[in-house]
Amino acid sequence: MMIRRTLAVAAAALGAGLATSAPATAADDPVVTSTSPGKPARTDGLTGTRVTKDDRGAVQATRAKAAPSGADAAAVRCWNGRRSGRNFYETCRGTGYRPFVDCSNGIRYVSRASFTGTWNHRLTCPVRTVARWGGAYA
Repeated sequence: MMIRRTLAVAAAALGAGLATSAPATAADDPVVTSTSPGKPARTDGLTGTRVTKDDRGAVQATRAKAAPSGADAAAVRCWNGRRSGRNFYETCRGTGYRPFVDCSNGIRYVSRASFTGTWNHRLTCPVRTVARWGGAYA
C-alpha cells in the first residue's frame, strides 16, 4: 500500500512538471538580424535546407548550384565572419543577396529576405545547436 501511494505521488509530481514545462516559442526559432548605417534594422526568419557532409567532411547543400563566376561572383562579398555559440556574424555587400548559416543540426538556414548594400548580419541557429559557419547567396 505504501509503495502504491509513493508511486502515485511520484507520477503526479512528474505530470505536474510536464504540464509546467514551457513549449517552444518563436524566440527559439532561427533568425537573422541585420543592421546598416542610415537604414532601419531588419529582423527576419530563416528557412531551413538540409545539408549533408561529403567524404572530406565539408558541408554542402543538398540542392547544390554551380559556383558563381564573372558578374555573379561580384554580386556579393562578405567579410568579418565569426561565430559565437548559436550566432554567426558577418558583414556583406552586394545586390539582391541572401545570408545563410550552417548549424550543428545539419541544416543550412537561409534568410527569407534579400539585401542590397552593406549590412552587418547576425544569424542565430535554433536552441540546442551551434553555428558552424555561414555566407551569402547572390
